[in-house]
Amino acid sequence: MQTPRFDMLNDATVSGLLDEQGNWDEEILHDLFEPVDIRRILATPVSLQFKDTWRWVGDLRGMYSVKNGYQLLTSQSMAVELNVAFSAWDRLWKLPVSPKVKNLLWRCARNIVPVRDVLKQKHVYIGGGCPLCANAVETVEHLFCMCEVASQVWGVRNDRVWKNVITRIENISLQIQSLQLNWMESFLNPNVNEPVNIPIVWFPPPQGFLKCNVDAAIFDDGAGYGAVLRDHQGRFVAARCDRLTSIRDPFLAEALAVKEALS
Repeated sequence: MQTPRFDMLNDATVSGLLDEQGNWDEEILHDLFEPVDIRRILATPVSLQFKDTWRWVGDLRGMYSVKNGYQLLTSQSMAVELNVAFSAWDRLWKLPVSPKVKNLLWRCARNIVPVRDVLKQKHVYIGGGCPLCANAVETVEHLFCMCEVASQVWGVRNDRVWKNVITRIENISLQIQSLQLNWMESFLNPNVNEPVNIPIVWFPPPQGFLKCNVDAAIFDDGAGYGAVLRDHQGRFVAARCDRLTSIRDPFLAEALAVKEALS
């Protein structure tokens, strides 16, 4: 509709635009609506057999549901993301950096880092503006590219926002240097003949128990999952892998992978 809304008519119903015979009252239409809208209204058939009711356009039955509303919101979000879509995923996953850094880059590219601007869109309001430099908004671009304080140390931000803990810049810098040193010693050792001390990422279950590790992956035509079952000594017991069709959401794929493993 191109016609501006009148606050005094917020409670008005469609029946108020009809004459006694149940047809559109063109005199009232010309008093209230722009010409472009009048043509569209007159082209809309009406029936006196149905009462005025609210109707949800996104559903074939005209009924609103939380699922339907969520699908509408996510489709709008995806449409916005497609305009500035990031496509160099292969290059990102092959970067010579730690997995947690890749994960952060992936979250930045998907615009799901919980900065205040993103939280506000998810209806989680914890205040407005950047909590570090008092900028009017806190977006991913601002936090990583423009914030003067965050450019020195980004990690202090989460403790400040969620725990109200202020950490000294010097201490954070030492932690970062320590992490960088450990990463270089463990994964970037140029001497391939020397053993690399890779951290243990699998821990056995208690004696007499089994542990099942599950993971999922997203592909162009759906998703897939794998599951491995081992005993308390790390010995192989069983494994399974299969496809998950029509799945594009990583979190849903992980959940369905766990469900299949439990089955």
